[in-house]
Amino acid sequence: MKNKSNKTETVFYLFIKTYIELVCVLVVSLILLLVLVSFFFGKLTESTLPNIGVYDKIGKSYETFDARELEKMGGGFEVIDENNKVIFRKGNIGKKKETYTQEELLKLSYLSSIESSKELHILNGFISNNGKKYISIITLPSNNIKLNFQFSSKYMYLFKGIKSKLIISLILFISIVIFSIGLFSYLISIRLGKPLKKIEEGLVSIGNGNYKDRLKFNGPKEFDVIKDTFNEILDKLSKTEDEKRMLEDSKKRLLADLTHDIKSPITSIKGFSQALVEGRIDNEDKDRYYKVINRKSDEVVEMIDELFQYVKMDTPDFKLNMQKKDICEVLRRLIVKYYDDIKNKGMELEFFIPEEKIYVQIDEINLFRALGNLVDNVLKYNKPGTRIKIELSKDEIDGKCIEKNEKVVFITVCDDGIGIKNKDIIFDPFVREDESRKNDGGTGLGLSIVKKIIELHGGKIGITENVEYKTIFQIALYENCSIFK
Repeated sequence: MKNKSNKTETVFYLFIKTYIELVCVLVVSLILLLVLVSFFFGKLTESTLPNIGVYDKIGKSYETFDARELEKMGGGFEVIDENNKVIFRKGNIGKKKETYTQEELLKLSYLSSIESSKELHILNGFISNNGKKYISIITLPSNNIKLNFQFSSKYMYLFKGIKSKLIISLILFISIVIFSIGLFSYLISIRLGKPLKKIEEGLVSIGNGNYKDRLKFNGPKEFDVIKDTFNEILDKLSKTEDEKRMLEDSKKRLLADLTHDIKSPITSIKGFSQALVEGRIDNEDKDRYYKVINRKSDEVVEMIDELFQYVKMDTPDFKLNMQKKDICEVLRRLIVKYYDDIKNKGMELEFFIPEEKIYVQIDEINLFRALGNLVDNVLKYNKPGTRIKIELSKDEIDGKCIEKNEKVVFITVCDDGIGIKNKDIIFDPFVREDESRKNDGGTGLGLSIVKKIIELHGGKIGITENVEYKTIFQIALYENCSIFK
């Protein structure tokens, strides 16, 4: 990468190269312009129309004017008075007229090109000795006129005086242009190079795994946009890195806790089973040992099952088995399953389920598991006397799905027990809410599994509290949303 970057043109070099090319084009254009100006305006001369300035002298002495050269070229001249009447004519005039109209004079005053006009007319006004106004009209046949363009020493004196000044001015002009372009390029390269250098340092910093440093510089508007976007990306990367670190820490804690939690029941199972095998247990105590072994085995199976379930749902290939089911009947079966456990724990149960049938597209097994996890959470962490409420209701929310007035089913599981402090992270994987829950034999995945199942159904789950209930889990499922069809 370093070799490649060394060969890359810098901003300053690009500006210099571009403007040098511009200067070259400018200088060449200027030189060509000067040559063309000198060529066309240096002189218009030596032709078969010698001493053309002599003809300007046709005036008061028009009657005695020597027109032999005009006659040799097949031309002549006329003089007209104020009434446009011809008062004098000399030489060869093709079409003789006694009087000219104003329109005809206007046409004659237009000097047509030699190729497109048969005659060349030169008009010149003058005032006679008696104060009258006259116009002389010189007429020349165009086929006898050939103009040659060349530099003439007659006019070169005009340039001798300004030649040195013109060269100095040209050199000065080119120097100023080059200096201005160089200075401009240098300033621009500094203004662009500094932000680019900061951006390069930021990218190197990211490559080294540092997401804490932010870009700080003043530059053009476009660079400010890049800076803000870059810093936003750094914020997201930093947040993602922090979350990743927290997740890794949670996983490490989970593995440590899981190892301890699994080791504890397995140690009990091994010790009790070994005692039974060696015959060291009295007959009256064997039944108690068998029950302990069975209970500890269930704990191990439950922990492994939770971990397996979470990992399975976290894979891209996992899909729910969606079917149209009566959600009211699902909740009734949930209450039947947990009714005895709730009563045996000394807790009170309230439930409100409509008598009507409410059909929703669900994966019954996974949704039942999610709802069961919520009830298990209440049973596991609360004391006897806790009041539990399970409620089903529905409402209409305008425009939440594709169809308007979409019916939404709400499932609420709440209790007035000890409550949950860290509600913001309670659904995160491998999180157990406080220190007292770290020895409960759980994995910290129960509520994470609940959230994942609900979201896979296209629904939402939230946690809140009020004066009556310390913990309120509310699930929203769309009854006829297109995601379920």
